[in-house]
Amino acid sequence: MKRAKGHLKKLQAADTCHLLQAVLQAYLVEPSSCDARISLAGAMHQSSWLAHQIAPYLSDWKVEESIWIRRCLERQLKTFPGDPLAVSALVLSRPEAFFAIARELFPSLVYARSWQDGGLHLRVILCTAWNTSGSSKNWAHRCIELAWKEGAAAFSEVHYVKVISGDERAEHLHGHCQYSSWTTAHLPHGYWVARDSLQELGQLSEVQTALTQLPAWVTS
Repeated sequence: MKRAKGHLKKLQAADTCHLLQAVLQAYLVEPSSCDARISLAGAMHQSSWLAHQIAPYLSDWKVEESIWIRRCLERQLKTFPGDPLAVSALVLSRPEAFFAIARELFPSLVYARSWQDGGLHLRVILCTAWNTSGSSKNWAHRCIELAWKEGAAAFSEVHYVKVISGDERAEHLHGHCQYSSWTTAHLPHGYWVARDSLQELGQLSEVQTALTQLPAWVTS
C-alpha cells in the first residue's frame, strides 16, 4: 500500500501516466483484489515500466501463479476484443507454469514455430475452437499466441486474437493468416491493440517440425 501511494503521489505531481494513476487509485480501494492487482501490473507494463520495477509489487502480493494466470485468461474470454491490461500482466508469467492452466481454457494447439537465436526460441498458438464444418479455410477462434526463449522466466510476447483465419484448410495454421481484433504485449515493454492484420506464419512442414521440439509441459 505504501509503495502504491508513493508512486501515485509522484505521478499526480508530474501529471503523467493517467491510465496508471486511475488503476493505482482503484487498487488502493481494493488492494487484495486479484483483478485490481492484474490491472495494476498491466498498467505498469503499458506505462513502460520494466519487469524488475514491477517485481516488488508481485513480491508484496506473493502471487500464486495458477490463480494469476487463470484470471488473466478468463478476462480475455469475457471481453470481446481481449483485455489489454490482462494481456500485459500475462506477459510477466513463467511459461512452464502457464500451459497447465491455458490448455484447460484454450484446448487446441494449432500452431508452433521454433528458431535458434542464442538458444531455442518457441512460438505457439492455442485457441478455444478450431475450424468450422464445411469451410475451405482454417479458422481458429479466441486465440492466445505466445513466444519465449527456452529456459526464460517470462514470455517475450503475448497476443490475444479474436479470430485467426488461414488461406487453406490443414491440420495446423500456416502461411498467410488474417488476424482480427488482437491485443499484444512485449517484453521488456510495449503493447498495442489492432483491428485487422495480415501475418505470415511458418509453412506447414516447419510447423510440424516445431511441434516435435515443444517441451512436454506445453503439449500434455
